[in-house]
Amino acid sequence: MTRYRPARTYHDDSTWPHLQLGPHDDRRYFEQLIKAIFQAGLSWPTIESHWPAFSEVFHGFDPAEVAAMTEHDIDQAAQNPRIIRNRRKVHAAVTSAAGVNEVIAQYGSLDAYLRSFNSPEKAIADLQHRFAGLGDYSAWWFMQSVGLPVPPTDRALLVATESGGQAMPDDSMLTVLVSLGAGIGVALAKAVTAVFTGSTALAAEAAHSLADTGNDLFLFVAQRRSSRSPDDQHPLGYGREAYFWALIAALGVFVAGAAFSLRQGIEELIHPSVTSSFGVAYIVLAIATVFDLVSIRQSAGQLNRRARRYNREFLEESRVTSDPTLRAVNLFHPPYAA
Repeated sequence: MTRYRPARTYHDDSTWPHLQLGPHDDRRYFEQLIKAIFQAGLSWPTIESHWPAFSEVFHGFDPAEVAAMTEHDIDQAAQNPRIIRNRRKVHAAVTSAAGVNEVIAQYGSLDAYLRSFNSPEKAIADLQHRFAGLGDYSAWWFMQSVGLPVPPTDRALLVATESGGQAMPDDSMLTVLVSLGAGIGVALAKAVTAVFTGSTALAAEAAHSLADTGNDLFLFVAQRRSSRSPDDQHPLGYGREAYFWALIAALGVFVAGAAFSLRQGIEELIHPSVTSSFGVAYIVLAIATVFDLVSIRQSAGQLNRRARRYNREFLEESRVTSDPTLRAVNLFHPPYAA
């Protein structure tokens, strides 16, 4: 059964900063944009404790001056202990400054640009497309921080216009569970057949599938832990924790699978065995393909729904999506993996 939690909006929480900006406060808008870029993956106390120095490093948040920063300037800023020393984020801020200048030239101001969309969902999608370093949450936070309308947000909830704005269950948990079930089915089928036929190749494949199943368990943990309710230390929730568990899962699928395959290969070279019942092995491979296709159908379907929601092409959504568990499932269970 899908669990629902009340959706949170900025307007329900008076503890979050809410700026009342004028139509031409481009520097303040840009300041909030940089803050959104740097906050991703970090706690708010960390950001706030370093923020006073950001104005000096980023030239008073003048987008024209920030866009003119050289690679040397970026390196110097990334080594400055008074701010968050993350070169990727500094580079994203400089790249985004160029995007801000283009928007101002086209629309007259950032405020006019943001108000040109007929829905906040479309504005958030375009922000992610235009500006480096913005994910679903950071783009959402930027919108609400400057006082613009935003949809309710929670890692376990999606707001879909086609459903009348009603909260929908997070498809990522279903995708992980489908992937987990497929992995168990494939691993059991390959393991039983490896024992029956004596096939070293199938034994290695069974080990690889068991590694996939273990990694799906890590992704399940990622979904559960990242869906915890926001608190004072993490006002946007724990969504970034999913990246850590997805990393552990990604390492596991390669390390565990490769280690067992290497062991089986060396053992077969030293002590060759006679393989029989090729027909049975082919049948099991066909069954494994069906299981993997079921998993990829679910994950690709979720990705396609996200692409439609943000008005993107399927491949573009697969590249820019900030859902690490969805990406991981697509990597672990491609249709050719059987």
